[in-house]
Amino acid sequence: MKEQEQYIRDNITSIAEEAFPDNIGNEWIIHNILEHPKGIEVEVEPRPDDVGYSRFRFIIEFSASDSAVITYCYCLEDTGEWDLLFTG
Repeated sequence: MKEQEQYIRDNITSIAEEAFPDNIGNEWIIHNILEHPKGIEVEVEPRPDDVGYSRFRFIIEFSASDSAVITYCYCLEDTGEWDLLFTG
């Protein structure tokens, strides 16, 4: 997981921009990276806060070609609950 975690840290902006192409140029701050049964869970915060939610959880899988793909994206609602926003 260390190599994949480093890849995510180095490439979180491009990974997030694939999911949110209307927000090219945002900074994506990583708050947490954890192993997850379906991949690697990455909690991020966009700056500026113009994506619609203050925080996101990406479940990222690596394909055979070692590219990172967001397979699940959860958003933090004002209620404090995480809701599924999309699947990849």
